[in-house]
Amino acid sequence: SARIELESALRAADEQGRKSEKSEILRLLARTFVRQSDWTEAMRYAEEAVELARSRGDLAGEAAGLGIIISILQPQAKCEEAIGHFDRVLEISRELDDQDELAEALKAMGVAFSRNGEYDQAMGLYEESMAIAEERGNLSLQASCQSNIGNIHFFKGELDSALAHYRSSLVNAAEEFRRTGDQGTYAMALVNMSQARLTLGEIDQAISDAQEALKIARKINHPLVETDALVQLGSSHFFLREIETAVDYFQQALDIAEKSNITRSLAHIHLALVNVCLYCENFKQCRHHATKALAISREIGEKTATILSNAGLAAVEACEGLYHSGIRQLQAAYKGIERTGNVQMTVQLKALLGQILLKHGKSERDSSDGKRMLDEALVTAKDSGLAPEKKLIEEIIVRE
Repeated sequence: SARIELESALRAADEQGRKSEKSEILRLLARTFVRQSDWTEAMRYAEEAVELARSRGDLAGEAAGLGIIISILQPQAKCEEAIGHFDRVLEISRELDDQDELAEALKAMGVAFSRNGEYDQAMGLYEESMAIAEERGNLSLQASCQSNIGNIHFFKGELDSALAHYRSSLVNAAEEFRRTGDQGTYAMALVNMSQARLTLGEIDQAISDAQEALKIARKINHPLVETDALVQLGSSHFFLREIETAVDYFQQALDIAEKSNITRSLAHIHLALVNVCLYCENFKQCRHHATKALAISREIGEKTATILSNAGLAAVEACEGLYHSGIRQLQAAYKGIERTGNVQMTVQLKALLGQILLKHGKSERDSSDGKRMLDEALVTAKDSGLAPEKKLIEEIIVRE
């Protein structure tokens, strides 16, 4: 309905030669399709808006259009293209002293660096964007930056700081929702809160937050948030060891991500299913999902997902007969993740390596190393407040 009205307005503006109005409508249409994760249509309108702005010498319009293009490239993890556009937005923003576009571009590039495991660079960009958003009173951007800063703290295992930023994000997103009806930012803040609560073991609240986010996402037709909410529900039910329910949620997320071409989400959903399959010792399905995740991760150049995909394949190899080769590859993956500074992923791979050494080891030293690694991973999980990892490692120790 809103899209139809915009398309009608676009035709009228085009017929009457109102180029400034046409440029703005093109950007509004592009943003509409971004919310629906229809990257092809979004890109078509955004590129037309940029071309029109350039033909008119409209630098502000060009920067705004390029900012939308960056937001289209992000979920598809096309970081190199995004960086190229970012440099131009930065140049224009400084020339025009356009702080709003600069803030949006800084945040967008923070996301790109974060997804590549470059957390310190991402944090610096988020903080610059946040400072501008606070100065400008932009609650939506503040909420988004606070969520992203919370994510960095989360990756580093700093859960108290992560939760504090997620809560601030939720407060600002709720206020923006009240003022402008922006439900998408509020729903994404709920997803992040769900993630934090699950990690802390607050399972009922984690499920409640994810369900509320899912309800909003479906109401406003926001596939990206819908996918993330379904993943959180899958992870929460896996924590409860309700395997069939967890797999069902992951499969729903996979279907939406494939339909909407949310490339990065596809890789991470396959990796979530790798964890479930390893837990159930379903090595055939584990290999399937790890292979899928690896192909996607390599295509989009996402370092951490590539390492985790290789770890899944190495674990299968070690458990199914090629023990020494699998262990060498798994050790390499563990060291690679450790270098990123992502505490949760490091604990996960250390526990996986320890479990395989203990269960499938070919010597007393293997078994001893495996037990030591599990004990060390358990201490880190407890100290960092990683409830899912703590639960899993305790189960492994009892079982093995």
